[in-house]
Amino acid sequence: MYPLDFWPKNNQHFTNNSVKHAWAFLDALQITYDTKGITWLELLILYQARGGPSDLSYKNDSPLTARSTLKQLLNNFKALIKLVTKYFMHQEDQYMIKPARTQCYRLRDAAIQTHMSRIACQVVVTPNERQTILHAILQQKGRFTQAMQSSLLEQTLVLPSSKLSLRQLPKWKLPPPSLPSALRLPRDPDKQNDDRGRSKQNDNTFKAAQIFFC
Repeated sequence: MYPLDFWPKNNQHFTNNSVKHAWAFLDALQITYDTKGITWLELLILYQARGGPSDLSYKNDSPLTARSTLKQLLNNFKALIKLVTKYFMHQEDQYMIKPARTQCYRLRDAAIQTHMSRIACQVVVTPNERQTILHAILQQKGRFTQAMQSSLLEQTLVLPSSKLSLRQLPKWKLPPPSLPSALRLPRDPDKQNDDRGRSKQNDNTFKAAQIFFC
């Protein structure tokens, strides 16, 4: 990632705080190319699990509250990530936001048969983060009881296949982020500088992909 040394111009007018969190999230990601990819839903949950704010509203809009649908939240998250990627991610790494080309029901192991948009990369996560993402998806799918959670941990949970409606409100409740997973926010840029000839800094080390479900 290039340093966050200016505030990018954007049609959506995201707040500076949203841009800072998105930059910190992308800067900390360890990714590798993968044809099956990862869904935007998984990436959104990971973003929030690492401390990203749930309010992804625009400057001049009414704040996105719990009344926002999952579709609205995903659309705003996509726009924010694409904005920060465009201005601050190295050109050779920008493949991560390109659509995955292969057909795959990535969330099938969570008993979800809905086609979810995916991007062509895989993200390295900790075991706790992988479990948090799965719990959040199952909470969004429907009622997720303590008994179901115990069965999940014992790998004996069986769920009927169903569709996931994006018209629902976000239902998941995430635990507070823990170090070292919590986002480390950069300082506010002192002045705008759109020099794209800067050398690389803070490159992430690419590691083997850690698959969530597929």
